[in-house]
Amino acid sequence: MPSAFAVTNLLDSTEFLVGTALLITILLGGAVVIWYLDRWRKQQERSATESTESLTNFRALFENGEITEEEYKRIRGKVSTQMRLEVGLPAPPPVAVPPPEPEPPMPPPQPTEPTP
Repeated sequence: MPSAFAVTNLLDSTEFLVGTALLITILLGGAVVIWYLDRWRKQQERSATESTESLTNFRALFENGEITEEEYKRIRGKVSTQMRLEVGLPAPPPVAVPPPEPEPPMPPPQPTEPTP
């Protein structure tokens, strides 16, 4: 019965219990790290997919005539800026709107002769 005696001594050993607790702690810590990294990866994929899908949906709305071209361009600009920030690119510079052309001057009114 030496094996039963060795098991009893092994369970009473402080070194064995500390080693087992350390191993369990390392395994649980590794599982938490893997869970956190997987969650972070899925969140990154989801945000990129959501931006692309929303732009596709707005394009379909524009093509169906449910939103105007002006609304689509405004939304596309906002989504584009959001996607650039998610990827880490700088926001595009604002587009300079040319000033409206001045209207041509009106010709002076022609004097009319009174009719007799």
